[in-house]
Amino acid sequence: MSHLINNAGIGVYGEFTSTSLQEELEMIELNCSSLVVLTKLFSQEMVQKGAGSIMNIASLLSFLPFPYYAVYSATKAFVLAFSETVNAELVGTGVQVKALCPGPIDTGFTTPQMAKTNAYKVNKPVKPELIAQKAIELLFNNKPKKIVGFNNWFISNLPRVTPDFIMMKIKKNLASQAN
Repeated sequence: MSHLINNAGIGVYGEFTSTSLQEELEMIELNCSSLVVLTKLFSQEMVQKGAGSIMNIASLLSFLPFPYYAVYSATKAFVLAFSETVNAELVGTGVQVKALCPGPIDTGFTTPQMAKTNAYKVNKPVKPELIAQKAIELLFNNKPKKIVGFNNWFISNLPRVTPDFIMMKIKKNLASQAN
């Protein structure tokens, strides 16, 4: 059986009006367009063979549009929605498309600016080995998505029970630099 893990991604942190348009366009190209291309090419071959699995790496921010991560959180929301809808289309073909939704991970992805936010203070990055273990578990089970960790699951579900205007205040505070 063939497997594809779309794990490439970049992020930009900062006020939308101050961040680099070029960097954000490159982020959209890598986080969304490249993922669509690879998913298209691999899924077609997998469907012909009647088996395969594609895992797209989304994010906790797929569920939470976050201030100061405007384009990044939008790209990850795209990854989650795209993965879920293509998976629904492929039911019965032997091919699954899954989304892994980790929170902060202790890697070079985290910039010094990101590390200084309130969000990183209350939701500490986890070791990449844990994420890799959860990714392998997801790849070999029948679930369409996995939110890694109870804390991240809880955070991802807050918008369901919290009014939008309150939720955005919370998110803006979390995404702001800690004092």
